[in-house]
Amino acid sequence: MPEPRRRVWTRARALNALFLVPYLALFLVWVIAPAIVGLGLSLTEWSIFTGEMHFVGLRNYLRVFQDDLFLRSLANTLYYTALSVILGNAFSLLMAYGLARGIRGKLVFQTIFFAPVVLSIGVTGVVWGWLYNGDFGLLNYWLESIGLPRVHWLSNPRWAMISVIIMVIWAGAGFNMMIYLAGMLNVPRGLYEAAQLDGANAWQQWIYVTIPLMKYTFAFTLTVSTIGAFQVFDQPYILTGGGPDYATYTLVYHIYSNGFRYFRIGYAAALSYLLALLIFGVVYVQYRLLTRTNVEY
Repeated sequence: MPEPRRRVWTRARALNALFLVPYLALFLVWVIAPAIVGLGLSLTEWSIFTGEMHFVGLRNYLRVFQDDLFLRSLANTLYYTALSVILGNAFSLLMAYGLARGIRGKLVFQTIFFAPVVLSIGVTGVVWGWLYNGDFGLLNYWLESIGLPRVHWLSNPRWAMISVIIMVIWAGAGFNMMIYLAGMLNVPRGLYEAAQLDGANAWQQWIYVTIPLMKYTFAFTLTVSTIGAFQVFDQPYILTGGGPDYATYTLVYHIYSNGFRYFRIGYAAALSYLLALLIFGVVYVQYRLLTRTNVEY
C-alpha cells in the first residue's frame, strides 16, 4: 500500500476511535464502574446510616437458601416469565400474521396495536387498576352483565398474577408484533410460490418456510421478552404492591425491598448478581436452542 494511502487509513482509524471515546466513557462510568462497586458491596454488610462496612465474603449469597421470601419470589418470577413470554409472543405473532396477510386498514391496526407500547407504566397501571377494581371496575361490570359473579382481580392471590400478566401482554405485545411483522415480510415470496407448486398448504408453508426463516426473529423477541420478564417490578409495584399474600412478589421486588426498605445493601447487591446469573443462564440456553439449526436461502 502506498505511504500516503496508509497514512489516510491510519488517520481514519484514529478518528473513528476518537468518536468512540464519549460512548466508552459513559459506558465505563454508568455500567462498568457500578457493576464493580455492586460486586464489592455484595461481599459486605454495609450500613448507610453509620457508614460501617464489614467484609462477609459469600455469606450474602449463601443466605438465599434460608430466605423463604427469596424462594417465593423466585417461583413467582419463573411463573410470570413462562406465562408472559409464551402468551405474549403468541399474541404478538397472531397479530403480525393477520397484518401480514394484507387486511384492510393495516396502518390503522398497526397504530392501535402499537399505541400501548409508548404509554408510560404509570398511566397503564392507573388505567388497568380502574378496570380491575373489585367494586366498580369495568371488567366486573361486563361479568355481571352476562350473569357471572364479580372477580377480585387484584385482591385474590389466585387472580393477582394473572391480572398483572394480562396487563403486561396488552401493554407490550405491539413491540414484538412489529418485529414479527418485519420478519414475515422479509421472507422471499418466491419460496411460498415454490412451496405452493409442490402442493404445500398454508399450514405447511408456515411450518416449513416461515418459521425456519424467522428463527433469528424468534430468537430476538423471545430473548428480549425473557430478559424483561425476569426484571418485572413496575407492574406489580403499581397494581398490587407485591401482594396479596406475596402472590405478585417478584425477584426484583425482593431486591428493592431489601435494598430500599430494610437497607440490607449487601444482601440486595448479592441478589442482583444472582438474578443476573439466572438471566444469563436461561437466555444462553434459550438462544442456543433457537439458533442451533442453519437455514440458508
